[in-house]
Amino acid sequence: MDPKIFSLISAVLFGINPILLKMGMPGSSAHVGVFIALVSGLPIFLFLSPVLGGLQFDQLIAPSIFYFILGGVFVPFMGRTFLYLSIDSLGSARAVSFKNSAPLFTAVLALLFLHESISLERWVAIGLVTAGLTLIGRMARRQTKAFTLTGFTTVMLAALSYGIRPFFVKLGLSFSPVPLAAALIGYLTAIGLYLAHFIFKGGLASIQSNRKSLFIFSVSGVLQAVGMLLLFYSLNADDVSVVYPISASAPLLTFVLSYTILKNAERLTIWDLVGTFSIVTGVILLLG
Repeated sequence: MDPKIFSLISAVLFGINPILLKMGMPGSSAHVGVFIALVSGLPIFLFLSPVLGGLQFDQLIAPSIFYFILGGVFVPFMGRTFLYLSIDSLGSARAVSFKNSAPLFTAVLALLFLHESISLERWVAIGLVTAGLTLIGRMARRQTKAFTLTGFTTVMLAALSYGIRPFFVKLGLSFSPVPLAAALIGYLTAIGLYLAHFIFKGGLASIQSNRKSLFIFSVSGVLQAVGMLLLFYSLNADDVSVVYPISASAPLLTFVLSYTILKNAERLTIWDLVGTFSIVTGVILLLG
């Protein structure tokens, strides 16, 4: 099958996922949601990885494992936690749009710490992402009381976590070019940290969720795992310049679904759509 089809399916799964998370929040919490999604996605990941080339653990060396673990601390652990908290407070469409600005942070960090130059095209992209964030932020302040300084900080920490992670993963891959193993180590790191978190809070009994939320978060975890694996396959089989624009369009689908399915819970406007489109366009230029 054409890798572009897999990339499109990946974008659809990533676009649907935030809607499910928003629907599952009332009967549980963001922390429980992240943990359940990670655990439920892990078997899918292990089952499908051999089809996509295997995990290649034999190529891992100590430095790469170290950097992959650091990557897992930022995403899935920190990034998903802050994103889920943001979805709960700001709504799925706005939270995902903010999170999708992660490449902006990656570009800025590359400029500051790696002394990489930024072309005119990338400055335009940064301008588009910044404009989109500003527009959505203004709309959120008007439409919801949840957009406080704490809410803004949380969603930007999610974007920052997703923006920092590529640095550590890239360093790890320079020692061991095994992307699927890197993703799995990230998964296991996040699961381990969450187990420690719940044990510290009072044991595994502190993981509480009603049946509906448990089911929704489990489905979400499976969709995330399948989407990520399809994206890995697409990137391996086709050009990044072709695959990433398709994948980066996921927030637009989230917006449409949020407007139609969650319209009573998320009061979105045409300016939110303009802001989302501006961010998506900027991200595509940054990744191009």
